[in-house]
Amino acid sequence: MNKISRLDFKGQQIYVGMDVHKKSWSISLFTDKFEHKTFMQPPEVDTLVNYLKRNFPGASYKSVYEAGYCGFWIHDRLQEHGIQYLVVNPADVPKKDKERTKKTDRVDCRKLTRSLRSRELEGIYVPSRPKVEDRGLIRTRYSMVRKQRVVRTKSRLSYNSMEFKYRKNWQMVIGPSDLLRGSKTSGCNGPVVILH
Repeated sequence: MNKISRLDFKGQQIYVGMDVHKKSWSISLFTDKFEHKTFMQPPEVDTLVNYLKRNFPGASYKSVYEAGYCGFWIHDRLQEHGIQYLVVNPADVPKKDKERTKKTDRVDCRKLTRSLRSRELEGIYVPSRPKVEDRGLIRTRYSMVRKQRVVRTKSRLSYNSMEFKYRKNWQMVIGPSDLLRGSKTSGCNGPVVILH
């Protein structure tokens, strides 16, 4: 009789390095002894988890990605699936000279996986979900207040036939609208105010 042997990676560690982007993720997989595969996938946690559980059943997984625009939702979702995760500061990832000149997603995810396997990485603080939501609320409020202030200033200035512009060095210039447009024959002789 033929015996069918099932894959069993019990007691083995699988290292997963990710270079995340909005449209796709570059994934690199290492074991303790060899590099398994580097591939691209859609930006979905479930796709990655299914791949790992199908190809490495019984293994324990450690993953890493660089902190960036996407926040910490990937960390939260992988934690729900029982995968150990590390979020690192991109500046803290050790680089070889060749990796500095040839920078691709494939090179980046392999670099992260190699550094994770050799324990060269140190994670950053990952705030809890309520704290992230509170920060988002405060940032949104700050942005809205700032926009409201600009609109209020513009409406007051237009009421007085004045306008303001931002210069390259971030100074706000307020003065009669004819002066700011460069007209020398201005009917309004009001002062020009420069705010720093």
